[in-house]
Amino acid sequence: MVDPYDEAQVADWFAVVDARQRADRPDEPGWLLTELRAVLRHGAKPDADDRCVGLVAVAGVEVVSAGRLDIPVSDNTHLCEALILTHPERLRRGGGRALAVEVERRTREMGRTTLTATSEELPGEEGRSASRGFGAAMGYVAEQVEVRRDIDLPLDPAVVSGLAAVAAEHADDYDLRTWRDVVPDDLVEDQAYLHRRMSTDVPMAGMAGRRRSGTSRASGARSSWCARWAARTSLPRRSTGRPDAPWPTRPWASRSPLRSGSTSGTRSC
Repeated sequence: MVDPYDEAQVADWFAVVDARQRADRPDEPGWLLTELRAVLRHGAKPDADDRCVGLVAVAGVEVVSAGRLDIPVSDNTHLCEALILTHPERLRRGGGRALAVEVERRTREMGRTTLTATSEELPGEEGRSASRGFGAAMGYVAEQVEVRRDIDLPLDPAVVSGLAAVAAEHADDYDLRTWRDVVPDDLVEDQAYLHRRMSTDVPMAGMAGRRRSGTSRASGARSSWCARWAARTSLPRRSTGRPDAPWPTRPWASRSPLRSGSTSGTRSC
């Protein structure tokens, strides 16, 4: 297990994560060491609503695979969520399998019955990626497939103008409000409600037990919880003063042209 306050251990763990994300998404900034150090120390969700355990697999003296086990505290206490990554130059050395066995052992020891994991598939790999095959070999069942589509920037100004004109027809009753860190008091409960709906409304397939309570604490509506989100934006209606949707914004000017997907799977423990 990685000691989140041991800089050398965290650096070795992060080196694998960073190598993997650079190989999979070379044109994107990816997670930073400072961000993931904070996740290991304080959890990936707001208000200490989960615990995160960092794990590594070592061959000799070399870290070949890195894992993270997210342990929900308030909601979804029947499950854990796992992330397992192997250095792109250290594949097929047993590191991923060793971490999979370890996260399953820890999940069972906590009395939890379900372990979920997510893998990403690059264009051309859909349904036949190495990570999909690894999950199947370890007994995981694919339950959800999400497709990501990016917009290459900058767009043609004429396209932007046309989209803006269409949007303007439906935007008369909205104001755009942004903030950093803590959500304004008058939006807290509505943000909590919308975050809950983002969990309960989405089709969950065989992962239907994975829900969030929607309280302001569990949803993180008032939390300055992760540097990953530089700011947040809300679209409250003028007529009601209440937002229809919460939008996290990232400080990135453009996105990679990669189109990819992610697959979430479950395993009973």
